[in-house]
Amino acid sequence: MSNLVILVGSLMSSAISYATDVGARVTLPEAYQGNPTVVNIWATWCSPCLRELPLLDELHDRIEGVGSSVLAINIDTQTSIPQSVLSSRNLTLPVLLDPDGVTAALFDPSTLPATYLVGADGTVERIFETVLGEAEIETIYQWVLSESDTTVRTMSLEAAQ
Repeated sequence: MSNLVILVGSLMSSAISYATDVGARVTLPEAYQGNPTVVNIWATWCSPCLRELPLLDELHDRIEGVGSSVLAINIDTQTSIPQSVLSSRNLTLPVLLDPDGVTAALFDPSTLPATYLVGADGTVERIFETVLGEAEIETIYQWVLSESDTTVRTMSLEAAQ
């Protein structure tokens, strides 16, 4: 793994394959190509992470209708732990499992939880290295709507040409 660190303005181009909490496989950046996406890095040993999961779950439900999603990447080394946490909380947002630490090496968050807003073109637009509350969730929601509107307008213009 190179020493590439994800910063605002970074283009998410490195392909990383993850197992999901439901046994499927997801590859980034293909999972969000063309859609604004919220990428959250969390761990079960991080109590602030666990507190914000229900808010992220609600956000995912709100933005799914505009083609966007929240991808919650769990960095626990044992995949059974996050699965039991998720089932006990009745969460439905997509959770990617990274027991090998690839995400932590690539994103290099200074703290957990860490949330990255990735634009439709794969560029990191903003990073939250704090626990998200209602105000931050609303800010992210408005960003997704704004980005989704821009993506739809761009696609419409391309189709018209």
